[in-house]
Amino acid sequence: MSKKSFDCYLVSLATSISSAGTIVICGLFNALIHIHELETGKELHKLKGHTGPVWCLALSHSRKHLASGSRDNTARLWSMDTFDQLNVLQVEDCEVYALCFSTDDQRLFTGSGDGKHLQRRSIKDES
Repeated sequence: MSKKSFDCYLVSLATSISSAGTIVICGLFNALIHIHELETGKELHKLKGHTGPVWCLALSHSRKHLASGSRDNTARLWSMDTFDQLNVLQVEDCEVYALCFSTDDQRLFTGSGDGKHLQRRSIKDES
């Protein structure tokens, strides 16, 4: 097993690796999301949109979408093809600590920081 390191500049709070094992995604304390090539460590893209630390990340099963959750009370949906932000899902007065796509990638589940709220959102129109 070889050791790799990625310079994400600040503390990485959430990390995800694509199922193909080709990219690593880091959610950072400074509200940015860095996407790196796993083999070389080269930064491919930096996603900006959150206004608070990124607590969680989830890649869709198709690898077409990335979801991110933050202290800013939002979950954001990103295109993994264009790296554009597709949607901002506001969560009522709660930080987003957990994310999960349904097996068909048509719904996104968000878990909030108060431990009481689980929300389901349809994303089928966000391609």
